[in-house]
Amino acid sequence: MQGVGASFAFVAAAVLIAQWFPKRKFPIYFGLTQTISCFSAGVIHYFFAIALTRYSWNEIYLGLALFGFILLILSWLFITSPPEKERGVISLKQSLNLVLHNKQMWLCSLAAATSFGVLLAYAGLWYMKIQAYYSVAELQAVIISALIFAGIGSGTPVLGWLSNLVHSRTMIVHTTLALGTMALLAGIYLPHFDINNLIIIKVISFLIGFLLSGSMLFYTMVSEMANNAIRGVALSMLNTIVFALNSIMLFIPYLFITTTSRDFFTYLWIFPFLVIFSLLLIYFIKDTYST
Repeated sequence: MQGVGASFAFVAAAVLIAQWFPKRKFPIYFGLTQTISCFSAGVIHYFFAIALTRYSWNEIYLGLALFGFILLILSWLFITSPPEKERGVISLKQSLNLVLHNKQMWLCSLAAATSFGVLLAYAGLWYMKIQAYYSVAELQAVIISALIFAGIGSGTPVLGWLSNLVHSRTMIVHTTLALGTMALLAGIYLPHFDINNLIIIKVISFLIGFLLSGSMLFYTMVSEMANNAIRGVALSMLNTIVFALNSIMLFIPYLFITTTSRDFFTYLWIFPFLVIFSLLLIYFIKDTYST
C-alpha cells in the first residue's frame, strides 16, 4: 500500500513537468526530482537511524503519517494542473490502446528496466553482498551505498542537460550505459584496496550511480513520444516495467548460485549482462530530441 501510494507522486511529477514547462526543460527538471529524492532519502535514512535509538517504529510511522497529511494539504493548495484544453482528455481504454500498440514505448520501457531497474536492485540490496564478502565495516558499506545514490541524484539532471547540449537522447544514453557497465563490472569484481579508507571503491560506486542514471533519459524519450492525452499512461507503463524487473532482480540472481560456491561472483554477472542487453536495444530506438 505504501508503494502504491508513493507511485502516484513520481509519475504525476513527470506529467506536470511536461505540461507546465518547455520540452527541453523536462529531462533537467525531472532529473531534479530524482536528485531531491535520492538526497532526501539519504537524510531520512540518517535521521531514522538516530530516531530508532529513542523511538519505536510505531511512533516513527505516526510521525510519517502526520507529514503525509501535511504534504497532502500543501499539494491541494499549491499544485495545479493546466486548463483541460491543454492537457487533452481521452478515456483510459483509449490511452492504453495507443500506448500498448506503440513499439517504441515498449522498447524504451524494456531498455529502462534492464538498466535503471537493474541499477536500483544493485544499489538497494546486492552491493551489500559484495561488501560483506570483502569484510567491509557496516558504516563504510552504508557510505558506499549513499555514494551510489548520490551519483544517481547528481547524474540525472546533468545528463539531461547534456542531452540537450548535444541534441541527442540516444547518444547520451548509449555512452553513459557503456561507461556505466564498465563501472558496474569494476564495482562487482574489482578487489577492494584499502587505500585512504576504501577510496577506490567509493569513487567507482559514485560513477556507477552517475553513469547508469543516464537510463533515466528513457523517461524523457517516452514523454516526448507521447502527447498530453496519453503521457501519464505511457510513463506509468514504463515505470511499472522498471520496478517490476527491479523487484524480480532481488531474487533472480539466487538462481545462478553454483553448488560449489555461494560467492557473489558466481551469480551477479546477470547485472552487467542485462545492462549490455539494454545497450543493444538502443540501436532499435529512435532519437526523440527535437528543437
